[in-house]
Amino acid sequence: MTDGVGFDHNAEERVELRFPATLTQLSLARLVTVAVMTRADFDGDSVEDLRMAVDEACTQLIATASEDGEVHCVFVSTDEGVTVTAGVTPSGNSDLQRSGLGWHIIEALTDSAVVRSLPAGAISGGDSAGTSVIELQKRKCGVKG
Repeated sequence: MTDGVGFDHNAEERVELRFPATLTQLSLARLVTVAVMTRADFDGDSVEDLRMAVDEACTQLIATASEDGEVHCVFVSTDEGVTVTAGVTPSGNSDLQRSGLGWHIIEALTDSAVVRSLPAGAISGGDSAGTSVIELQKRKCGVKG
């Protein structure tokens, strides 16, 4: 549905962010999360919840990233909520594990948290190795998943 100036309020909005896989760059992911959630009209608590979950997810990814690796985050906002997909090319045998305090935090702060491995280039386009991915969802109040 478009409003009087032609803005489609039902349209999907997508933002992509790439940054070096170092902990010093996490503030970029936090800032973009807040911007996307605020633009999607989430309440302050939900914004903070997803900001912390994205921070923790990216921290987990950075811990497994290849040397000189890059974190690639895709933020998708719809009327139902926001989905964040973050991925890295892992080093050697590094595997993401859904255990420990970090994962409990992620699961407590999101409506859905999924870990998976994707084929080469699925997230960051053109990587020669597979990609470890964490997908987080935060739905708007009243939206069932």
